[in-house]
Amino acid sequence: MLSSFLQRTVFHSIRRGASSRGRFRNFINISPEVKEALHCGKPVVALETTILTHGMPYPHNRETALVVEEIVRSHSVVPATIGVIDGKIHVGLTSSQLDQLADPEEPKVKISCRDLPVACSKGLSGGTTVSGTLFIANSVNIKIFVTGGMGGVHRHGNISFDISSDLTQLSRTPVGVVSSGIKSILDIPRTLELLETLGITVVTFGPSKEFPAFFTPKSGCYVDNNMETPLDCARLLDANARQETNSGLLIAVPIPTDVACEGLAVEDAIQVALKEADTSNVTGKEVTPFILKRVNELTKGESLKANIALIKNNASVGSKIANELSQLRQYPCETRHFIPPMQNLTTPSNYQPVIVGGSIIDIVVKAKTTPITREGTIPGSLWSCDGGVGRNIAEYLARRDCNPLLVSVVGEDENGGKIKRRLTELKMSTRGILVKEGASTASYCVVLEESGEVHCGIGDLEINKHLTVDWVKQFSTVPPSFLCFDANIPIHVITYICNTFSQYNTPIWFEPTCVRNSVKPITSGVIDKITYASPNLSELHCMHNSLVENEKQAPPLNVSNLEDIINTVLSLSDPLLYNGMQNLLVTLGTHGLMYVTKDEALLYPSAPSGYPVSILNVSGAGDCLVGGVISSLLEGHSIDASIKIGLLSAHTSLRSSETVAIPNQTDFGDWMKVESIICKRK
Repeated sequence: MLSSFLQRTVFHSIRRGASSRGRFRNFINISPEVKEALHCGKPVVALETTILTHGMPYPHNRETALVVEEIVRSHSVVPATIGVIDGKIHVGLTSSQLDQLADPEEPKVKISCRDLPVACSKGLSGGTTVSGTLFIANSVNIKIFVTGGMGGVHRHGNISFDISSDLTQLSRTPVGVVSSGIKSILDIPRTLELLETLGITVVTFGPSKEFPAFFTPKSGCYVDNNMETPLDCARLLDANARQETNSGLLIAVPIPTDVACEGLAVEDAIQVALKEADTSNVTGKEVTPFILKRVNELTKGESLKANIALIKNNASVGSKIANELSQLRQYPCETRHFIPPMQNLTTPSNYQPVIVGGSIIDIVVKAKTTPITREGTIPGSLWSCDGGVGRNIAEYLARRDCNPLLVSVVGEDENGGKIKRRLTELKMSTRGILVKEGASTASYCVVLEESGEVHCGIGDLEINKHLTVDWVKQFSTVPPSFLCFDANIPIHVITYICNTFSQYNTPIWFEPTCVRNSVKPITSGVIDKITYASPNLSELHCMHNSLVENEKQAPPLNVSNLEDIINTVLSLSDPLLYNGMQNLLVTLGTHGLMYVTKDEALLYPSAPSGYPVSILNVSGAGDCLVGGVISSLLEGHSIDASIKIGLLSAHTSLRSSETVAIPNQTDFGDWMKVESIICKRK
């Protein structure tokens, strides 16, 4: 039953208000290269195909398309050329598919967004325009699109109402378009006015605010803002995405002056071509390709040379922006400027990852017989070690050289002194440790079965209520590179740190610790501040029911097979994601881990096939999972690679008597090959 279930799993989209987009995605053929890049968080740039079918003569069309893809790849970015072949939408075209669209003998149509249903239902082939490409790119979560020029208001459009659908599509599609403005055969001033009316942000790239005129860098029209670097553009796109405007942006890149056409010559050619189009009754979508062809003929090929040059330049600029945007997503907001990759760590202490949570002395009792009964003395072993979810995560990060700051509370007793000494041994600062006079350091006794599974646990955690907002305030005056907190801390402290650190756009991780505490971010009203949360299935169930109305609450958990577990995780995750939580990493024991966002749901197996599993101790596995993911994100790895390193870290902990265990570098290779499974809800 499992194999048939996996065979019918497809990409799952749960974007807020976009269930139709998720269903549409099922009809798109994504190339393996593009699919892998999107899955692993690599930068991807969308490219349109009217350049092949209607924009340039053969063989210049095919040659240019191949060169543009090569330029994108040269910047370590994956090109996703989009087109329709025999009624099927493709994101990422093969060489033979490019040949088919470029061949002048093959019948092809020009496909805008409105034409997609017709092309697909009739089995047509064609090139997607800016509007069609925008719609498809956004459907597969590609956020940067490179083209030559946008459509706009045609000359005399105030009379004919001939206005490109590119503009309206961009107004409702949150994708950044990198182009040389709009085609100069159009009415640039009226197009800019309409862009403003539609609420589309328009910026120029470079030092000037003058809007480019496609074949030439100057139009005489100016916009309000310019972005001088690819990083500036990436920040703009990131801010637009965070604000959820659902509108795209136009980044206008002027053609390099050394390849620009002479402005008056192009304008004269455009006027002649416009008159010829009118005389020949050329209308609708045929106007633009007709005029571009005639302008090229009248300028004796100079306009074609300029067109090819500007597209190449746009591809280079767009790829640089894609790289910067990918980095911003790996290090949300500005964190990547605060902490470089771990191997070159020279980070100021102000920009440490901050962990706020419990510091506990763990007493571990493991039985040597099954089952555990109340009769007589049970043979077993007993040991104690430093523990606490927050402290464990901080130790993991310290041992991976991430320089964390632990904010916690201990008693003025022997156990408190032991915890502080251990922090010093790890070369961690103890300035975040509040020593509470007259209180006992938290302790937790966990009883393990012979298999290593938890039988029961008893904790004395009263001291955690003495962790105060006033104490935490001392460590919240500068943005940390990452904030992680566990649910053992008081609810008013959770409210404070989430509201405070979210103002810095610091990524915030919530570790629930237990079913009872898992609801704290929900009851305190800060669920929308949580970037990552790592509940198990029972904790997720409790979080779901605390958020929804009584009639929508999920029944008690009663699932065992993997298919039912996956569907349960998806249904329980929805309300949390719709209310602002961004990433859920749901631990499922031997079934692995599910990573769920508004855009995707992925199941990661608990271990690579054939990997040895021997459980000695489960008490620190979840903490090592969290530490592994956070440390890897700080190193600059994608979320996919970080989850795999987190799972490896959890397994290393399971096989160790130590609560916190660091995996060997030699094990990374096997885990990086683990394939996740794309999940779809019923």
